[in-house]
Amino acid sequence: MPKKVCYTVFVEDKPYLLWQLELFLYSITKRAGVAEKDIIVFWASPDFYTDAAQDLEPWMPSDWLRGIMEAYPEMRHQYCQNFGRQNRSFRFMGNGNWHGEQYVPLNKWSSLCEWANNNIFDEWDEIWVLEQDLWFSDKIPQVPDGNVVTYNWIPHKTKAFRKDHNDDQNDDWMKVRGFKKNGFRGQNLEDVLKLTGTPKSKIAKWTQGAVLFKFRTKDFQKTKLLNDILNYSYLMIHLMEIKHPLGKRYETEMIGTGLALANNGIEMQQIRDDRFRTDIWTHDEDIPQGTIVHYGWDFKNYPHLNVEFGKHKYPELAPWQGGMAELKKWRDQAKYEWTKNFFTDMMNIHLDFPNILRSCRKTNFQQRV
Repeated sequence: MPKKVCYTVFVEDKPYLLWQLELFLYSITKRAGVAEKDIIVFWASPDFYTDAAQDLEPWMPSDWLRGIMEAYPEMRHQYCQNFGRQNRSFRFMGNGNWHGEQYVPLNKWSSLCEWANNNIFDEWDEIWVLEQDLWFSDKIPQVPDGNVVTYNWIPHKTKAFRKDHNDDQNDDWMKVRGFKKNGFRGQNLEDVLKLTGTPKSKIAKWTQGAVLFKFRTKDFQKTKLLNDILNYSYLMIHLMEIKHPLGKRYETEMIGTGLALANNGIEMQQIRDDRFRTDIWTHDEDIPQGTIVHYGWDFKNYPHLNVEFGKHKYPELAPWQGGMAELKKWRDQAKYEWTKNFFTDMMNIHLDFPNILRSCRKTNFQQRV
C-alpha cells in the first residue's frame, strides 16, 4: 500500500516570501502532481512582537496570504509562533551601545516542531520538509521509504562554517571581541556531539545533508527530537557567537537538525541524486527530468542561462505584478526548456489567479529586549 506523504513549507506573511509561495504551490501541484490536501503551509507574522500587531491580531493573514489560501481550498495552513523574531543572542558594542540578534530561518523547524507537538501529522506516514524557494520541474523523483536527507556541502563533519578571510567582511562585532581576521577554520561537529553526551554508536549515525528532508512520522513526532532540534540550533547559534569572528552563521538550523537526529539515534539515508542538488541548475547543461530547482541564487550570476532574473529583485511585488513584458522576454531568450517553463509558470499564475489581492503591509520587527 502506498505511503501517505505530507509536504510542508514555512513562510512569513510578507510579499517577498508570498510570491515565492505562489510559485512553489503552482509547480508542486501542476507539475509535480501533489494533491492540495497533502500540503501544509505553516506561516507566521513578521511583526508578531509589535504592540500594534497585538491589536491587529497577527494570526489574521494578509489579503495576499488569504487569497493564496482561497486559491488552494483543500490545502491546510497553520498559524505559528514566530520563534525566529525573538532575540537569540545579544551584542554589547561598548559606549552604551547594544542590540539583540534574531535568527529568522529557525522558523522552518520551529513551526514543524510546534505542530508536530500537536500531532498534526498523524494522518500521514511520512513528511517532506521543503523550502519556499523551490520550483518543481516535474514529478518528484522516487526516494527510498523512511528517513532521507539530500547531500549538501554545508554541514561538513569537521569543518562546518569554514570560511576564508575577506577584508570586505570585517565588522565592528568582530573588532570588539578582539578578532583580527574573519576567517574560520571550521567547527568539528563530532566535538559538539561528544560535548552533549552523544555515545559513539549514535555519533556514527550522523549524516551529511541539508535543505530537503523526509521523515517517518513516527520518528519525527518523538518529543525528545522536537526539543533537540531547537536546542541544538540554539547551541550552534551561541557557539558561533563565541567562536566565529562574524558570529552566528546562516544554515545553522540545518546543522542543528542533523546533530539532533544523530543524538536521537535516527538514521538518515543520504540522497545524492543530481535532481535534488541545489546547484544542479547552475551548470551549463539542461537539468535532468524531475529536477527540483532551488533558485536561491540570482540567475544573472550564470551568464549561460541568458536571463537577468533574481528573486532578491522582488522584495515587495511579485515578478508578474506591473506587467509581464520582462517575464516574456526572459522566457523567449532563455537557453534551456526548464528556464522557459519556470517563467511560463509565473505568467500562468498571473492569468489563473486574477482574484488574489496581492497586498501585504506587514513589516519585519525586531525586539530590543
